[in-house]
Parts: sequence; structure tokens; C-alpha cells
Amino acid sequence: MRKILLIILFGFIIEAQSSIIIQPYLQTPTSSSIYVCWGTDTNTESRVQYGTTSGLGSELTGSYTTINSTTIWHWVKLTGLDPETPYFYKCITGGNETDIKRFVTPCENTSIPASEHIRFAMYSDSHSGQPDKHLAIVNRMKTKLEEIFGSPLEDNVNLIMSCGDIEDDGNNSGEFKPGYFDCISTISGNVPYMVAPGNHEYYNSWFPAHTSPDPFFNFMKFEDIGGTEGEFYYSFRLSSVLFIVLNTNLNSNTQQQSWYTSLLTSAESDNTIDWIFVFQHAPVYNEAYVGESRWALSISTAVSTKVAMISAGHNHSYTRGQDTEKSTYLVTNGQGGGTMQGFIASATNYAEIEIAYSDWNFNVIDIDCTNKWMDFTAYSMGIGNSNVLVPISTDSFHLDKNTTDKPDKPTKVVAGSGTLKGSPFNSPNAESFQASQFQFSSVQGNYSSPLLNSVRNYRNIWGAAHTDYNAGINLTEYSTATLSLSTGQTYWWRVRYRDTNLAWSDWSDEYAYSLSPDTTPPTTPAYIYDGESFPDIAFTYSTTTLYANWTASTDTESGILTYFYALGTTPYGTNFLDWTNNGGINLYTYEQNLSLVIGTTYYFSVYAVNGQGLHSSTETSNGQYVTLDNTPPSTPSNVYDGLTSVDQNSTNSLNQLAANWTVCADTESGISKYLFAIGTAPAATNTVPWTDNGVSTYVIKGSLSLTKGATYYFSVKAINGSGVESSVRSSDGQYVENTAVAKFLISGSVKTSGQAGITSVVLTLTGTSTGTQTTGLTGVYMFGNLESGNYTLTPIKSGYTFMPANMVIGSLSADATNQNFVGAVVVSTEDITAPLDITNVYDGLGEDLSEITDNTQLSANWDASLDPQSFIARYWYAIGTTTGASNILDWTATADGNQTSVTVTNLNLANGTYFFSVYAENGAGLFSSITTSNGIIVNSANSNVYIDLTQAKLGPNPVTISRHGAGGAAGSAMKFTKLPANSQLMIYTISGKLVRTLNESNTEISFDGKNTNGDIISQGIYLYVIKTSSGLKKTGKIAIKVE
Repeated sequence: MRKILLIILFGFIIEAQSSIIIQPYLQTPTSSSIYVCWGTDTNTESRVQYGTTSGLGSELTGSYTTINSTTIWHWVKLTGLDPETPYFYKCITGGNETDIKRFVTPCENTSIPASEHIRFAMYSDSHSGQPDKHLAIVNRMKTKLEEIFGSPLEDNVNLIMSCGDIEDDGNNSGEFKPGYFDCISTISGNVPYMVAPGNHEYYNSWFPAHTSPDPFFNFMKFEDIGGTEGEFYYSFRLSSVLFIVLNTNLNSNTQQQSWYTSLLTSAESDNTIDWIFVFQHAPVYNEAYVGESRWALSISTAVSTKVAMISAGHNHSYTRGQDTEKSTYLVTNGQGGGTMQGFIASATNYAEIEIAYSDWNFNVIDIDCTNKWMDFTAYSMGIGNSNVLVPISTDSFHLDKNTTDKPDKPTKVVAGSGTLKGSPFNSPNAESFQASQFQFSSVQGNYSSPLLNSVRNYRNIWGAAHTDYNAGINLTEYSTATLSLSTGQTYWWRVRYRDTNLAWSDWSDEYAYSLSPDTTPPTTPAYIYDGESFPDIAFTYSTTTLYANWTASTDTESGILTYFYALGTTPYGTNFLDWTNNGGINLYTYEQNLSLVIGTTYYFSVYAVNGQGLHSSTETSNGQYVTLDNTPPSTPSNVYDGLTSVDQNSTNSLNQLAANWTVCADTESGISKYLFAIGTAPAATNTVPWTDNGVSTYVIKGSLSLTKGATYYFSVKAINGSGVESSVRSSDGQYVENTAVAKFLISGSVKTSGQAGITSVVLTLTGTSTGTQTTGLTGVYMFGNLESGNYTLTPIKSGYTFMPANMVIGSLSADATNQNFVGAVVVSTEDITAPLDITNVYDGLGEDLSEITDNTQLSANWDASLDPQSFIARYWYAIGTTTGASNILDWTATADGNQTSVTVTNLNLANGTYFFSVYAENGAGLFSSITTSNGIIVNSANSNVYIDLTQAKLGPNPVTISRHGAGGAAGSAMKFTKLPANSQLMIYTISGKLVRTLNESNTEISFDGKNTNGDIISQGIYLYVIKTSSGLKKTGKIAIKVE
């Protein structure tokens, strides 16, 4: 704590010089006044010198309050200022003064210039726990505002608005400086900041009687513009714009609501006010978190036509929607630096909100007061990402108050039974189609309590995956299948359309609708498949979850309303799960948290229900058998010392070893993780015990104490989803050179904000050692064998910017991992959307081929992707022996985005099935999903080698086994052919008991109907499993007849 030192000198008392610890902060602007505030550690002198030039010339003295033992808060209200005038000023306390700052007063409220704009930015919930994030957002916002409107900022931007929660604990006055004032100091001395109180401003006290205010109100100067109860809520004017700031901590306070109603009513009749913006902390509709407040919207809808927007925070995300009746936008801008919250499990997807993103964000509003036009742009700086990135536009809209145009009145279009259909949308002023509203009533002319009142926007983006739940929606149509209607009764409906200026058309005329008797049931689902998707599965290794999917039913009269499903241990059975409504027309279902019995077969049964409530017949699946995956995954083919497939024989590091290995496979329960160990002999663990490496196929192990001249071996094994381990594979060892010294590593990645690796980034390392690395598909880089010293790392790729621009690693004395960069493409379109997925990949260069005899080359062609913003930069393709795999040809880029076919030569392929996989990359470095061909069979006379089980055959099935005497030889056999070398066949009873294991010979296995003891087995159904040496598996059922 700094103490005040008083010195008596020549009869005068001199107070010790103070330090300015909080830079100037402007508040409460008008055309003739403004509050200038600042903070010091000692001294109560509060003076501001100001003037219209940097020479200043005028001075005013203000007042102060003691915030805590280390902070004194000063303020001076500058009055008598001229409108639309730049002013210079500096703050003075105890012989210490700030730099000269500059601000510009707004125009008079009733005198709008010929080209007057009111511009402001807004964000919320900066909190104080992550000041680095808040500071980064402010700096990004300032740069973007200057980029849009020009510099200096104060000449072009009037205000920054925050919707509250500027700290974590409102009772802790020490949080305000580092978490709020320090972060905004590059703006707040030139452009005023105004804040709506948030719940954290009232933290622990909740202001029950409006007494003993938390530190927040000591810092803020709202008393001149306060409401009925003073500074707790307030309003102010800038030109023709009225700003109203509410306090949602006082939701039940009738005095605030009465003040707000009176304010809106007065503004409605004031022809000098065209725009009203309302700010509150709690959102009107909270789509991601908890806490809402709707009373302000209800009042404004009732008494005002001028409320253009109600903005809020609290929800740490960006959401935007609009009121159903009035032209009022509803915005949440609640991620200004606080902890990322995402979407909680109980979050609600409201019809009124059309877009919701969990991201760092700020918003920019430009109001053309002269032409009565508003532009709004939302900027994201990372969606669910820990880094604050370069701002990109994720949403924009406008409001034109200078037009009365509205969409054309819709009319009825004759549609099929069960569908209400309006005419195409048309806007006389070229606005787009925003929403439609269908109403359906049982009483002609009365829609006060309609059977249906549906408002749907053209999009509905919601949830952690940012899914558009209205994608592909036809706003001119509505199905009546979801309504409970009586046959023969006449109903009435109408529809209206809304444009993107939030103008509604007139209601259509009223139309009659009656449900024709539907006396025929819907068609029965043709097939019920076990598993998540086609094709049907015979086994499952889960004891908790079952999936099913089915083909669609049809009903041309009243449509399909829903499907019901049941689950039993016999075909068509319901003993395990009774009939359950699938909740709509989805063609799949799953049941979780089950207690399934190993060795039991479970059957899904399904029927359809039409709009009249009639049921189809029931169809059932052929069952899925629950069993354990008791076969191990494949063993790594190779374990390489070092980080490449070129094995490293030695190392000159005394404290670091690295290895990588080939991918393992387990087609039943998958690979859950790899374990590695290090020892001084193959399979030994005396240096590093078995260690979980996740699913990564490489490892760098540091902090070791290695012995010069010793050889160290990496050992690796895979674990499948049932916990079964593969065999161990060891490297051939790397010895530590006698000259070895301590060496270190710098590693990390270069990725987009969406965590996609950026390829071809050149990273330059300078300092004690130098070098360059170029990233591959994953964006990972690594510099090894570095000596202790100072380093600077710089990423470069044409057309990209990176955060940070470079990275300084000072005094490297340990491995520096996770030195990550985030890249963003520099394109004027600010493309943040991935290119469209490729529809089809075809084997061959024309129509899709199913089989070829040439084992030296493969070709493919594909449908073009599309990206209207940054276009297609290139395609990436790979070849593998399973869908999506790249074990034959690693991911390779085309020359450009126009190439949609490729031929790969100089191959030496074994007989089997091969798959081409392709994805698109746009100019922003974003990728589409991977699309894979349906596979092409290589059946070459040059090869009798099979690499997979796609060509495997068996027969006859069923097979008849003839007995010749008791325990005699079988008279016939079932053959399994076209098998890869070293394949293994296992026969099980239907209960899962092993009957016999056989091994491949010359691509075949013959099963003669005998068990392990040499006895002929009983007649019945059996299960078979074929497993290859690489871990591939094929399962099925066989029938044995015995005579």
C-alpha cells in the first residue's frame, strides 16, 4: 500500500505526488457536456484542462470518491461545449497528468445535419477473469472500426455500449481496473463507454433497497440521466436516437417499468426521435443458458413503433432474432471476454431467434439519421475457440424506416392433400424472404385462439454444431399432418409473408380446408435394418445401445405423421421395449442406457401412422446379436524410432526420445487408444512404463535421463473398444551417442479457428539455431534437437494472416510444446463457411466402374464442389482399402480447383476393393467433408492375392452334412474363398460358444461341419467370423443341415 507523505517546507504542506493508475474514461455524452473520469493511487486533486486545440486553454475542477485503499476515482463534468466539435483535454492530479486526449461532441438532438450518422459498437460480459481475452477483443474491435469508418476513431464513432457483467465480483473493487478499465483504455479516453448493470455488478448484494451501492455505481456517472430512482437505470439522446438502459436485476420493480412505459409513450409522439435502442443485461430469449427478461419487449410491443433493437448480454454467445409483430430486432452480444459457456443441456431453441453462435463477438451499428436507415454487422473472433482471432462477419441486417413497402399479399395455391400452400413471395423493393406465418382455425374469421399459429424464419441456426434446423424449408407451405383434425369438418386458414426489412404483408384471404376421409393405411416400411445406417448389421458389441433404421412408408392422402417402434428378443416382439412413438418422420432410432444380455438377439419392429391415425402393418428386422469383441486388434506393423518412417538408429539427445508407428485396426469395436513404453531391451519398460498415448500414432517423450552408449527401444500395443490388447511391437532401438547433450523441442500446429490444419505454411525458426518447416495436411510442425537459447518462430503463407504474427521463445531450457498459431485467410468476402460437400465420387474417368483387371493404375472423377465466397482452391484425394482410408495413396492435392478427375499410375495392387476419397478446400483454407467412392474391385490375372474381405465368398449356404457312421466324416463341406493370406475362420454357436477355428490355405478355408473334437455338429444356425492378419473382420450366419 502506498502511504501519503506530508512534508512541511517553508510553512507549506505539500502532498506527495500521485500516480495515475486508471487512464481517462469518458461517460454520458451530450451535445454540450461529457464526464471525464480517471483513477489515481493517492491525492484528491481533480482537474481537467481542455480546449478546441491541443493548446487547451480552459480548466474545470471536479470531485472524487475513494474506491479502496489504493484507488481514488476522479471526475470532471465538462459543460458549455459546442455541438459537433473536437475537444482536446488532459487530466491532472497532484502534479501528475495524463497524455492529451481528444473527443468529439455529437450534434444537437433537434438539429440533424445533412448527413448525420450515429455509430456505436457493443459487446458484453467481458468479466475480469480473462483480461487478455477482453483486451484482445477491444483491440480487434478498434482496428475493425477504424477499417470501416476511418481514423481517428472519435471522428466517426460516437459510443461503445456494454450490456453488463464487466467484472466477476461486483463487491471486489480491485477487479475493475485490470479486468475492465485497463483493457479499454485505448478507446475509452476518446470515445465514451456506457454500461447496463449486469447481475455480476450486484454480486452477493442484489441491491434489495437501492442502498450501499456496489463499486460499479461509484465508477459510473449516470445520476444526471437516471430514471425515477436515479442512476440504477437511465436514458440519453444522441441526435434522433434515444438510448434506454434498463436494470434487469430489478425485474419486479414497477417503478422502472412505469418509467420505461412513460418514456416510450412520450417518444412515440416526439417527431425528433426516429430510433429507440434498449439495452438490458438479461436477454429476452436465452437460447444457450439460463436467465431471461421479457417485460421490456412486452411494453415496447404495446406502446411503441420506434424500438429498433433490444440488446442484451448474460448469455455468453451471439444470438439474433426479431419480435413477431413489431420491427424490433432482439440481439444478445454476450461474449466479450468471459468464460465460454456453450449450449447447456436444458437450452431452448426459440422460434423467435434465428441464429445462435457461441463465439467471441462484438457488433457494429451505423444509423443514417438523415435517411432513416440502420446497418448492423456482427463480428466473430472465434467460434468456441480459446484464441481471439481476426474479426469476421457472421451476421448482418438492416432496417429502413424511410419506406412503407411490404411484400405482396399471398394467395392460395392448390396443393396436395394435407398441405397448405401460398403463392410465391414477392417484394416490391427487392427485399428477401424472411419469414411466413400460417394460422389455422376451426372458426371462420376468428384467429384469437387458432389451432395453429406458426411463424418460421428462413433459417434457425442453433446448438453447438450450429445446425440450421430450417435448412431447405419452404416457407410458402405448411403440412397439416401434425394437426389433430376431424374428417368432414371445415377449417379455415390464412398466411402472410415477412421480408428482411421486417415488414409483414397483408394477410391472405381466408380459405376453407377440409380433411377428406382417408380410409387406407400407409404402406408398410419395406425393410427394417439393424444398425445406424444401411447395410444391415448382424452383431453389436455394445451392451447399452441399439440402433435401427428403415425405409420410408408413403401415404398420398393424409401423409405420414410418425413411426412407432418396439424392441423384443423375438421377431415382432415387444417384450424388451413396448411400442414407442419415434416423434416424427425420421427413418431411424436408437435406444441408450439399456442392459443388454450378451448372447441374445434383439429385433426392432416398426409401423407407420398416417395423418388420419391409421397404422400400417408391422415389419421387423432380422435381429442383431449382442456379443463381446474377444478378438484383439491388429498389431502395429512397424514401430519407427524418430518421427518419420525412415527409422532413426541413434540420437544425440540426453533427455528426449521419439517414435511413430503404423495404424492398427479393429473393425468390431475400434481402436480406443495406444500404449507405449521405453526400455533398454525390446518390450522392456524399465525406462518409461506403459503410458496412454490416446489415439495418436507418434510420441515425443522428454524429461528423460538417458545413458550415453545405451540403446533404447519403444514398444507399442493397441487397445480396442472392449479393452482387449494387441500383441506388442518394438522398434529396433536407437542408441545414445557418446557426444549427446541436452536437446530440446519446439512444436505445435497451425490451424484455422475451426481447428482444421493449414497446409503449406512455412515456419521459419531464427535464433540460437535456425531452420524451416512446412506444414502438411494436419498443420503440425516440429523443430527438434535444439540447444538452449533464444528463438523466434514466424509462420508465412501467401493470403493468410496468423495470430500471433510470430512467437518468441526466450531462454529455451525445456521442451516448448503447444506453440500454436491460428491462421485466417485474407479475403474480402471474409469467408468462414466451408465449401459444399462433393455429392459423388466415381471410380473411373466416366460412369462409375465396379471392377477392373489392371492392377497398375486407378482413376476417379467427382462432382464439383461450390464456394461462392472464396471459390475452390484445390481438391485433396486419397486411395485406401477401406472408406476414407489413405493407406495406398496419402492425401494429395490437385493442381487447382478446376481439376475434378485424376489417374494414379505405377501401382502394384493386390486383388481387392479400393476406395477413392476426395474433399474440397476453399480460398479461406476451409475444407468440405470427405466423400468416398463406392469402391472398385481389382481382379487381375496378374494377382491371386486378396487384401481384404470384399471379395470373400462362401457356399453352399445352407450346407448339408452327411453322416457315415457314428462320429464319421462329413460328406460335404462349406468353402470360404478369395481370402487374404493368413486369414482365420471362427465358427460360433448362436449363444456365442466357439465351435472351431480354421486357418486359410491358398486363399481358401473349408469347413466340414466338425467341431474341435472332430465330431459332426448339430443341425442349426451358426455364426462365423473371418479375421485377417491386418485386423479386418467379416461376420455372418450360416445354416447347417445334417442327414
